[in-house]
Amino acid sequence: MSARDRAQKIAFGHVVEAVRERLAGILPRDELDNPGAETAKMLRPVATEEIERYNRLAQSADKPALKGAKDKLIDKILRELLGLGPLDALLAHEAVEDVYILGPHNVMVVTSDGTRKTVGLDFGSEERLMALARRALAQDGKRVDFLHPFADARLRDGSRLHISIHPCADPSPQIVIRRHRQLFVPGDDRLGRLVELGTLCEEAATLLRNAIRSGVSILVAGATAAGKTTLINALGGEMDLQAPVVCIEDVRELDFPGINVSYVITRLPSPEGMGGITQRYLVQQALRKRAEWIVLGEARGEEAWDFAQAGNTGHAILGSVHANSAFDAIERYRDLCMQSAENLRATVALRVVARAFRLVVFLQHDPQLGKRVATHVAEVTGELADGVPVLRDLFTFEDGVLNPGPDRPSELLERMLSRRIQPDKTAQQDDGT
Repeated sequence: MSARDRAQKIAFGHVVEAVRERLAGILPRDELDNPGAETAKMLRPVATEEIERYNRLAQSADKPALKGAKDKLIDKILRELLGLGPLDALLAHEAVEDVYILGPHNVMVVTSDGTRKTVGLDFGSEERLMALARRALAQDGKRVDFLHPFADARLRDGSRLHISIHPCADPSPQIVIRRHRQLFVPGDDRLGRLVELGTLCEEAATLLRNAIRSGVSILVAGATAAGKTTLINALGGEMDLQAPVVCIEDVRELDFPGINVSYVITRLPSPEGMGGITQRYLVQQALRKRAEWIVLGEARGEEAWDFAQAGNTGHAILGSVHANSAFDAIERYRDLCMQSAENLRATVALRVVARAFRLVVFLQHDPQLGKRVATHVAEVTGELADGVPVLRDLFTFEDGVLNPGPDRPSELLERMLSRRIQPDKTAQQDDGT
C-alpha cells in the first residue's frame, strides 16, 4: 500500500470514528447494532458534516484531505456503520462461497471451485470487527458476549454466519460465513436444476421426485458443505404447494415454495439461563401442528430420537446428518438418538432409525470435478442383519457419474412410490385449488 493510500485509509478511519461517536451520543446501542431506515437518514448529514470538518482541520494542519466524491464517501461510511463494511464488497462476488476471518488482520475465502486464498482485507482493530459482528448478529436477533461466546445467525442474503469471541477464541473475534447459493428461482424445477449442475442423474432425480410426492421419508447425508441443505431445498420444491410443512433449524436456511410452510428456529437461553428453545422441543411442537411433512434441517443431538419416532408414527420426514457414507448415516443417526435417554438400548434406537427413513442420499464435494455430487442413493429396508442395517444400492457413483446401482427398489418401496403421486403442481396453481 502506498503512503498516499495509507494516509487516505487513516483519514477515512478518523471520519468513521467521529460519526460513530456522534451517533452513540444520539442513538441507543440496540439501534446502532440493528439500524433501520431512519438511522440511515439521520447518518447522512452527520457524515457530511464530519467529512467537511475533517478536511477543514486537515487543511489548517497542512495534512492530506479525505479525497473522493462526497456521495461515494458517505455511502462508504453508511456501509461501514450500518452494513457489513468491507464484507459487503467481498460477499458481492458470486464466486466467493465461504469466508474465514481469524481476527481483524487475517481473511481467507473459498471459491466455488474449491480454491482457498488469502485476501488483502484488514479490519484494522478488534473493536471494529466486533462492531461488525454485533451488527450482523442483531439482524437475526442474536447476540454474543462473555457468557455466550459462540453464536450462529442468518444474514439478510441468506448466508450463514458463525461467530466466536474471547475468551474461547484466539485471535478474537473469529467469523465464518457460508454463502447462500441462489440456485433456484420461483417456478424452477429444482431437482431438474440439480441434474443440470451434475449433482444428480435424471433417473435418481425421478426416483426422489416420486418419493417426495408419495410421502416417502428421506435422510440426506454428507460432510460439511457437501450440498445437503441445497438438496433438501430441492426436495422441498416437490412437496404439494398446499401441504402443511414444518421446518426446524438452528439458523434459517431452508426455503420451500409452498404456501403452508412453517419455519421454526431455536433460541439460546437468556444470560440467566431462561427461555432457551431447543431443536428437540421444536420437533415435539411440530407433532402438534398436524404437519404432513416435518423437516429437520440437521440433526445434532437428542432431537434425532423424537424425529425418528415421528417417522415411525405416520409422519413423512426429511432431514440431514453429517456422516461419512450412506451406510454410516444410519448408525450415526442411532448414535445421536442415544443422547436422548440413558436407558435407551442401541439395538432399539437402530431399529427405530432404520424404519424411520426409507431412502438415504449421500453427497460429497468432488475436488476434481469442482462440484457437489450425489455419490450414493440407497433404500433402507428396515431390516437388520446381525445388528447391522440392510441397505439396497439403488444408485452408485463410478468414473465421475451417478448410475443405477446393482439393486432395484424393493416391492415395499415400489408400492410406496405408487400409492399417492401428487398432481402436477402447476395445474394446482392454475385451477386455484
